[in-house]
Amino acid sequence: MTDITTFRDYKADRRNKSIVAVDNTPLALGILKSIIVGGGYSFTGAKTGMSAMRMVESKEPDLLILGKDMPDMDGYEIAKKVNENGYNVPMIFLSDEATRESVVKAHKMGVKDYIVKPFDRKTTLNKIAKQLALA
Repeated sequence: MTDITTFRDYKADRRNKSIVAVDNTPLALGILKSIIVGGGYSFTGAKTGMSAMRMVESKEPDLLILGKDMPDMDGYEIAKKVNENGYNVPMIFLSDEATRESVVKAHKMGVKDYIVKPFDRKTTLNKIAKQLALA
C-alpha cells in the first residue's frame, strides 16, 4: 500500500460524494447539475426547502448548496434546521445578493461558504472541493 493517491482514485472518490442543491429556479438547478455532475460528483436537486430537508433526513448528503429564496422556507431557515437537528452537513449558500448582512446571516446559520449568482464552473467546483475536504 502506498500513500500516493492517483487521479483515478480521486475521481472515483468524487463519485461517492453526494451533493444536494436546493433552489427555486430550474435554470440555476440545471446549471448546478451540469457543473456538479461534470465535476464527477453525485447530484440531487430540490425546488423547495421541505424536499431538501427530506433528502437530508433520509440520507445525509456530503454537501448542501442552499438557494436563498424558496416558496416554503428560505436558505437561512434550512441551514438553521439542519444545524438544530444535529446534521453534520457542510453548507454553501447560493444567492444573487452578496451584502455584508446576508453573508454574516448565512454564516451565523452555519453556512461555511457563499457563491454569488451568476456563478461559474471553476469557482463552484473549487468551493465544493474545499468544503468536502474540510468535512
